[in-house]
Parts: sequence; C-alpha cells; structure tokens
Amino acid sequence: MELINVIRLGILSNTLEQESFGQACKLYSLSKYELIGILTELEKNLNLKLFIGDIEYLSLTQSAKDIMDDFNKMNDELNKQIHNYL
Repeated sequence: MELINVIRLGILSNTLEQESFGQACKLYSLSKYELIGILTELEKNLNLKLFIGDIEYLSLTQSAKDIMDDFNKMNDELNKQIHNYL
C-alpha cells in the first residue's frame, strides 16, 4: 500500500488501537498547529488531499510513533525528489 494511503487511512480510520491527535502531539512535543502544519505541507508539496477537516476530533489508527515515522519517510522522499530536480 502506498505511504500516502497509509497516512490517509491512519487519519480517517477509527479502530480499538487508536491514539488521539493530542497524544501524538504530546509524544513528539509538537503543538497541534505544528502537526497540522506537517499535514498541510504534505498536502501542498505532494498535491495530496488528506481530508484533514477538524483535526482535533480525528483519531489515528497507527501509533503516534508510526505516524511520525511515516511522515519522516515521506519528507525524506520529498527531499530526494527535490534534490533530483535541482
């Protein structure tokens, strides 16, 4: 499954193993706005629509660590693509 879809499913799905958006922020010492900023940048830079909506009430299927690891991997891939264009 594409990483993009993993992130989308992680944001949109609601399972018994969910962690709240707030817990993800606390675990990574990010403010709500910083994590929203990450999602917004992913949308802009990769031309994605992640259906963020009112993110305070969304739940994450994956653990917060897995979500952030996925974001970091996607960011690394984006940086490689930018480097290749330069």
